[in-house]
Amino acid sequence: EFSQKKEREIELGRWGLTLLSSVNGLIGRLKYIKDNGSLTEDPYYEVSTRYYVCQFLCWAQLFRKERNTVVISPVNDEILIGELLKNISIVLRNNNFNFPAIRSLEQQYIGESLIYEGSCMQFKNFNDSKILQDYDVLNGYINALLSGDNIEYINELISKLEDLQKHFRKILSLN
Repeated sequence: EFSQKKEREIELGRWGLTLLSSVNGLIGRLKYIKDNGSLTEDPYYEVSTRYYVCQFLCWAQLFRKERNTVVISPVNDEILIGELLKNISIVLRNNNFNFPAIRSLEQQYIGESLIYEGSCMQFKNFNDSKILQDYDVLNGYINALLSGDNIEYINELISKLEDLQKHFRKILSLN
């Protein structure tokens, strides 16, 4: 009983720290875009925003593929995390706000492209390799984000990311 509880805590903590970190970074960037308007002219914001989006998709993909389902499934936390990730995915792939979409398999492709040695690629490797630099789907999405023109879309995405953030913070504070 004790070791199973400890394993569960370790597994949820693992995903809480990696996925939560990527969510925190993406939320921070989206709020910065909201507060500062168009950032399309600054190459730093282009590459770093691209990384925040890709990093989140990478950790989401790793969670789907590599979580220890023996330890955390069908635990409510694992089911809810999956639902919260799905809600974010829906915002990314739906075009309800006249915003470029990243469809399900495109999200998967982006996420898998950043998997490096069983983890998510660090920013240095991402930047040096210029990975996904010519991927039009991602380029259109990042450019639309950086334009700062569609605050309604950005608010919706932040809302779904914050739902996941709150859940992970709750899990981590309980353990």
